[in-house]
Amino acid sequence: MKHSHTYSVLFVMILTSLFMGACQQDELYSLQTPVISSQNELSISFYSDPMQQYKVTTRSSDPKEDEEKAINQLYIFFFAPDGSYLTGTYLTGYQGETGAIVQGGYIAPGQGATLIKIDKTLFDNPSDAQSATVYAVANVEPSLFRELDSNNRPKYLQDIIDGSNGSITTPKAALESIVYHPETFIFTTLPETGMPMVGQTTLDLTGVSTPESKRIIELKALMARIDVNIQLNSDISESNLPRMLLTSWTVKNLPTQVAFAPTAEGGTTALDESSKTERTSQSTQYISNRQGSIELSFYMFENMQQPTGAAQYPADIEEYHKQRYKPTIANDNAACIEFNTQYTTYNNATYTVKYTLYLGNNHTDNFEVQRNHQYKNNITIKGLTSQEDAGGEFTYDARVNIEEQGNKYYISILRERNHDAHFCVTPMDVYLFNENANPSMTIEFENGTDLDKKGKPWIRMEKIPAENMQAGTLPNGMTTNDHLIAGGNFTAGHGKRKYFTTELVTNTLAESGKVITINNSRDRVYFYIDENLSDSEDRTAIVRLTYKDDDSSTESRTLDITQTHFLRVQVYDRSGNRPDYNEPYGDDNDYDREDGVIYMEQYEEYLDHYDPLDKYDTEQIYTGLPWGLSGQSISDPENYCEGLYYTGIIIEEAAHGIMTLNDTPRSAAEYCYNRNKREENGVVYYQRRGGPVLGYTYNTNRKYFLPGIRQMEDALTQYYTTFPEFQGNFYWSSAAGKNSQDWLYPYQDRNRARATKVNTDGSYVESAYGYNYPGGGAALRTQPLRIRAFRSDLDPLQY
Repeated sequence: MKHSHTYSVLFVMILTSLFMGACQQDELYSLQTPVISSQNELSISFYSDPMQQYKVTTRSSDPKEDEEKAINQLYIFFFAPDGSYLTGTYLTGYQGETGAIVQGGYIAPGQGATLIKIDKTLFDNPSDAQSATVYAVANVEPSLFRELDSNNRPKYLQDIIDGSNGSITTPKAALESIVYHPETFIFTTLPETGMPMVGQTTLDLTGVSTPESKRIIELKALMARIDVNIQLNSDISESNLPRMLLTSWTVKNLPTQVAFAPTAEGGTTALDESSKTERTSQSTQYISNRQGSIELSFYMFENMQQPTGAAQYPADIEEYHKQRYKPTIANDNAACIEFNTQYTTYNNATYTVKYTLYLGNNHTDNFEVQRNHQYKNNITIKGLTSQEDAGGEFTYDARVNIEEQGNKYYISILRERNHDAHFCVTPMDVYLFNENANPSMTIEFENGTDLDKKGKPWIRMEKIPAENMQAGTLPNGMTTNDHLIAGGNFTAGHGKRKYFTTELVTNTLAESGKVITINNSRDRVYFYIDENLSDSEDRTAIVRLTYKDDDSSTESRTLDITQTHFLRVQVYDRSGNRPDYNEPYGDDNDYDREDGVIYMEQYEEYLDHYDPLDKYDTEQIYTGLPWGLSGQSISDPENYCEGLYYTGIIIEEAAHGIMTLNDTPRSAAEYCYNRNKREENGVVYYQRRGGPVLGYTYNTNRKYFLPGIRQMEDALTQYYTTFPEFQGNFYWSSAAGKNSQDWLYPYQDRNRARATKVNTDGSYVESAYGYNYPGGGAALRTQPLRIRAFRSDLDPLQY
């Protein structure tokens, strides 16, 4: 889960002295506006502090902000440079309940007041007033400073000094040492008194060196606000499914108190069991796929925690996957939200799922929830996926567990609907939770949906038992001649067929792969799906899953396995004609293709995970591949339209070609070439037709290819509105780059090949000589670019 976490500003400085009140008038001092001559008057203003923004991922003003920035009641302290009270009669204009305030050092103006005026000539020691500290506290419970001593100063500060055994000697140090612990802990709303704040600055109160515009005290909130927005964005959808219901959410490690002095960045807020709590809220919010959002908001005191160490990321991991590892370095006091949900898949299977979100100012390794900040956590869930370890943990990302309680089984599969038209291999892991009740599951195809229009099977299954997945071995009857050993401890791709052979589905697995019985938790099933040789019709196999155990009656549900069709592409040559793709192979063969028509796949599978056990550093996932053959000349490079022929040349000259189903292609051409079915020994079917052409033999089973540059240009422009990625990404062709300076191989640049993309006006980017990448498509052959594979025709392989 491209979980997103965005952090932004919570409070904004405002230039007004009118604020809403939140406290009872009888709890405050009834101070009146002072009467001071304008010549001696000095004004000090108090404002909410504008805060730093944190923007961590994707995802504005907020109606709550007015309440959060409101200064309802101020408590203002004046300190001399040595930390003692600043004395003098500069506050005598304020009349309080106890009479005239004549000693100075403290004032609590009326409710909503954010501007005070003092007499700048009435300080006992003007030199102290020239570097005085003004410290303001706002919106705390009135009881904190209500009791005053004979000098009209809060008795609480003197109590701190008296009880400190000499470690605190000044009222300023006493004030800064306060750990505010409200009598009533607030969670989902602000305290009744408003947002608690503190702020201080050093000023020249005599007005000599500090101009009026600078006599401002900025107050910082003692709390943070946490906002959460959860949405579903699954690639697979059926009606209003998948759906997620939030049943409850719990915030853990909420501090119940906060120090007036902030924790330094990189420091740790001290928390023990008596100074933290957790709070649970019930919920009935639900969301459907790409419809609606679950929104939560709450407040908390500062909780600055540090990771337990550095996350151990796999090599070359993508940045957006690092959030999966954040829970592994969270300490016991780190603030987090635990979401309890009911997740219903598009097949109407419901699981009890727990999701834990750790808070901080990034999604990878920060656990610092700072005062005076808003943390916007925008979470997008694509679906349920399985973590790569062997511990039976299931994930939206690494913070989600599917609870065994309430779930009898879990089906872990990443590709159900998005199968491309070429052959596909899709793994599915079955988890059985009630192991003490002899659980089992039967998997079978329903109502002939596994048969094509001619009555031949197009999809079959094969099981790899959990014991073999764990041990890294093959079950009886399987050998390394036809199956792959990927390793133990439930490794992705283990037990998969070595090659997708020409008769794998129609003959090898025709009968044995129709029904599978799952006997143990984490048994694996591979679905082998044949080519869908259609340019108009998708096809779907309905898979029935029947579960039973000794404790319950039989349960049954279905799973849809859908395969898409090819996209027809009409290609034209530079003269606007449809090229004859029977050339250069000779007209005497029976290879009869419609002039200028080729067929394009719909998915770029190298971009996504399709094995639930994939580690996130797998080499099978990448953003593109190099063209290959850097520095080498390509024989006969001038026909830039016929990709099928030149893909074969690239494969032969690069000595590529034999790839197992777990191998990563070495070039863009090999990626496309690997779509071809194989013989038992892994080679593509070979038969000479029409004799050698330019020293090479036409290989009749070479159906898939990297398109020529003209073919790629026409495909991109015809489908650029269907696939937005065509407008922003370069795609390789099979054409070598042009270079008029190469006299040995005229027009060929040995270091570049031709790629293109679509401009916003629908035209394609030029790739001829001089149009170098990234401004043009003449790209270095070592540059990894995106790929689309094409098929030459829709004829089945018949030998």
